[in-house]
Amino acid sequence: MRRQLWLALAAFLVCGSLAFGGDDGGKKPEEGKRDGAKKENPLPEGARGFVGQLKGAVEKKLDRGILLKVAEVVKTAEASKATDAKVLVGLSVRVGPSWVKGEEGKKGHPDELQMNFLRSLEAGKEVTLSVKNVEREYFALAELTPEQTEAAKSYKKPEGDKGEKKPEGEGDKKPEQPKTGGEF
Repeated sequence: MRRQLWLALAAFLVCGSLAFGGDDGGKKPEEGKRDGAKKENPLPEGARGFVGQLKGAVEKKLDRGILLKVAEVVKTAEASKATDAKVLVGLSVRVGPSWVKGEEGKKGHPDELQMNFLRSLEAGKEVTLSVKNVEREYFALAELTPEQTEAAKSYKKPEGDKGEKKPEGEGDKKPEQPKTGGEF
């Protein structure tokens, strides 16, 4: 009986070790692995760490940003780590809002003003954006121009948009008038 118990325990430990990567010869699993293939950074080496202005057309609207078809590198900032920013021309890059850290233990969130500006853009629109390459092929807005800020402030979310919060008193329905007479 004792032997069977030890045998079962040993089998359990071996199976658990294999299932959780314990017997991998010290190798770490490849990061970003999907469908058995390592996901490479599609951004060319010379463009990584870019900070500056990109001009292009909105190719597609995304859930939290846009896909920008880069036509021109307008300006490269001193803080840019890109060695050859011109390789961005002709590429489609994801552009989204910067991330705002949460205060006092609250979760971080996308910059709402930048998010509204990106939502206001339509496919095909030519735009110049100040961006920074923050992760892989993702670019975050660095800042908005005064015109872009105005567009963001005047943007109205479509009805039924997730997370829609209407200020008090700005609902679709007007409050009901009190009924007169003896009705309660």
